[in-house]
Amino acid sequence: MPFVNRRGTGRRGIRAAVLTAAAVAGLATWTSTGATAATAAPSPAPAAAPARPNCVVHLSRGGAEDCYATADEAIADATNGRVTAGPRNGSASEQRAFGRRLEAAAGRRNAVRAGAGGTLIGIEYEHDFWQADNGRKWYVEVDYGCDGDVGTTEWEVRTLGGNWWNDEISSARTYANCQVRHFEHSDFNGRYSEFTTWNPNLDLVGLNDMTSSLRWN
Repeated sequence: MPFVNRRGTGRRGIRAAVLTAAAVAGLATWTSTGATAATAAPSPAPAAAPARPNCVVHLSRGGAEDCYATADEAIADATNGRVTAGPRNGSASEQRAFGRRLEAAAGRRNAVRAGAGGTLIGIEYEHDFWQADNGRKWYVEVDYGCDGDVGTTEWEVRTLGGNWWNDEISSARTYANCQVRHFEHSDFNGRYSEFTTWNPNLDLVGLNDMTSSLRWN
């Protein structure tokens, strides 16, 4: 079933998806969620770690996932080639510089490019403190950024079950005016972090290697 726009609270509605194990190449596909959920199926076996450490999940293209050897390749993919170099480390100055490059490429902070894709709203890291040269990274690409209203969910992932990233996230950064919340269980259940633009160590909120669903506002 294709990825769809599910209307919800907020002026743009909610993009909602369920991540499931793919049959080919150990990647991931996305399916839409309905208004009423069927009886939950048994959780799929954990997926193998991606062979390349920098993976872009394209929510603008139904959740297709492409992985690359370098962060710069992933950044270029996630921004449709408008930005070709990612942050070199987790320092505040490097992150600010990277954020400015993203904003300049988008034309304005909260660019709405419905259907165009190429907006990077966040990077999820395997290790704490946004380690750029160690561990795997998950780049979240969408059609548009967020409006800054924490009461409006712009994008969400209902479950990471069956994907390698389930229970593997240790730190996170957001861009395009978005904030992220990490949930312990699928369907936004269990413990959760507060919405934030950055989290250097999810262990501080008891969620290190324990994220199974996410929301971006």
